[in-house]
Formats: sequence, structure tokens, C-alpha cells
Amino acid sequence: MKKRSLIALFSLAICAFSGATTRGQDELISKEVASTVAKVSLPEKSVDKSATNFVAPVITTAIDAKNNLVGFQGDFTFDERVVTFQNPAVQKAGITGGNWNVSANVLPGNGPMRTLRISAFSNDFAPLNGSGTLFELKMTRVSKTAQNTQLVWGEAPNHFYFIDSDLNTQKPVSAPSGSISATASSTKHK
Repeated sequence: MKKRSLIALFSLAICAFSGATTRGQDELISKEVASTVAKVSLPEKSVDKSATNFVAPVITTAIDAKNNLVGFQGDFTFDERVVTFQNPAVQKAGITGGNWNVSANVLPGNGPMRTLRISAFSNDFAPLNGSGTLFELKMTRVSKTAQNTQLVWGEAPNHFYFIDSDLNTQKPVSAPSGSISATASSTKHK
């Protein structure tokens, strides 16, 4: 069962990463169960205009290992005139810091509003356990002026959701949007 589930989870991650929508993926999404995670939040971060590359954490409330959450996926939008993403766009950190594959790509499309698709799964089927940083976004500030961009989770079926070891899905109870603000450099006077 674990081998079959791992292969199916890996297939889901490949479909998500490529941006494909398949009947199989829709069927997986329709197996939604009650949420066991209170919140997954996109970052709220101010970045000094002098900074170019920076990291911003995606934060989660408590996740209990007994719920067997072994993967997650989700899309969010951002304004490419303000920020873009490094290569790779995300990195494992916090509770995915172990044997996890966390990946993302910017989906094809016209700007300035773009979509980043995130996909992650446990390489050894060890479930998520804990709270705090779920993973990190690796971003690059594009704008040289003080601007900001909202980071907004996608609507169903591309909203953020977890995947358990039986391939059931669940949304967090709350998935707040975030924002990145490029601020003017502060100058200290003596």
C-alpha cells in the first residue's frame, strides 16, 4: 500500500509541477476530508530596497504526525513587477527540513500577475509533525522603487491543501494571504 501511495503521490507532484490538470488529479481533490490544521500563512515581509535576494517563510500552526500528512500543494499569485523567484524558487525548511522534496515553478502566462505552484512530498513517507516554518520562498526583488505585492492563495482546485498517506486531501481551516513590501532604505542621522 505504501509503495502504491508513494507512486501516486509522486505522480500528483509531477502533474502539479508541470501545470497539467488531469481527471486523476481532479478525483484526488474530490477526496477532501475534514481539516486537522488550523492555518497556513503566506509571508508578510518588508524588504529594504537595497536587498535583492531574500528568503520568506510560509508558516503553519500545529500539525500532528498521527494525521499522516505526507504532501501538500498550492498556487498563489504575485506581481512580477515587484518580485520574482530564484532558481530554485522554494527550499525545505522547518518541519520539511528532513527527507522532503519541496519544489515550485512559475506557471506560464502573461503578467504582471503571475502564479507560483508549490508541490511537496515526503521521500520516506514520514508525515509532517510540528509547527512554525513549513518551507521557505526564495525571492528576488525586481522593483527599485518602494512597492508591494499581495501574495494570494489560488481558488479551488488550486488552493493550498495537504495530502495524507491515503491520498485524501484537506485544506487548512485558514489560509491567509501575505504581502511583500519593498521599503526605502533608512538613513541614520547623528
